[in-house]
Amino acid sequence: MDTEAPLVYARRMLTEAREERARADTKAALLLATVGLVASVGGGTLAARSWRPSLLGPVAEPFWWLSALGFLTSAVLFLAAVYPRLARPRGRSVGAVAYFGDAARARDVEVLIEALEQSAAAELTLLAEQLHTVGTMAAAKYVLIQIGIWVLVGAAVLLLGVLVLG
Repeated sequence: MDTEAPLVYARRMLTEAREERARADTKAALLLATVGLVASVGGGTLAARSWRPSLLGPVAEPFWWLSALGFLTSAVLFLAAVYPRLARPRGRSVGAVAYFGDAARARDVEVLIEALEQSAAAELTLLAEQLHTVGTMAAAKYVLIQIGIWVLVGAAVLLLGVLVLG
């Protein structure tokens, strides 16, 4: 069996997983910025008019508060998706250099060189560990984005209900 083929394939898959993680970050950042913009413009407009939710009446006011909670929750979910993860993943090979954090933790260059030499000998294992980590991160980001989008849609529907009722 060709020993280079699994390495080539693992490198390609890792590149694809990193690209997918970057796309998830971009989507979450755009959604977070959109929610922030809507909240800023809407909040500023309402504050300038001395408006407050109690002016809506007893039926519409709870819907307004639920909508506001939904917008806030979606922002937190999008923020969680773009929040950087810096901790060393559990189960990783100790002493291996598989991502920038491993290199940064080396106490000096000689230790880093030794770790790089050990890592090169176990490259397929390290690539598999990193692919698993990056793939898991990308999948988790997409789950947060999906939940955030549905919460945001619910908040928008509630806000429309406020407009109808209020």
